[in-house]
Amino acid sequence: ELILGVNMTNIKEAEYAATHPGQTSWSADHPLSMEQDIMHALIHRLEGHNVGEGGHLGYENAKYWLAGGDKKFESVCDHMVRRGMRDYVTQRSDRFRCLDLIANGEERKTACRTYKIVAGGGEFRNVHVREGEFDCFRFVDLCAKRYSS
Repeated sequence: ELILGVNMTNIKEAEYAATHPGQTSWSADHPLSMEQDIMHALIHRLEGHNVGEGGHLGYENAKYWLAGGDKKFESVCDHMVRRGMRDYVTQRSDRFRCLDLIANGEERKTACRTYKIVAGGGEFRNVHVREGEFDCFRFVDLCAKRYSS
């Protein structure tokens, strides 16, 4: 329940909602906090190359939840978990610099990075990581690359 709002009294309803997106009021009735979105993303990241919800790979679903799930954030919002990751990577820049996990505008001459991610219902949308922020989408891409090689 802590992670997804699911408990033994509503598990059948939750399973139906997960396998029939947009056909129930589950997400409106059980809104998730940013912490729950991040935990949900971690679960999907662990699915990796396996197909999960909506017929998408775990990595794709992880990005969906990192972007706020059905809240559909256009840019990654500031949160203590993201700040912690940014600080961890920045303080160890000698080890992490080559992974390019902190967004910067140098590569595209813009103030942010843009990713095309699953939006639900078979559609995609753009989401942005602001300059200087921890790039959680790049992190998921690196995980996918590492586990596919």
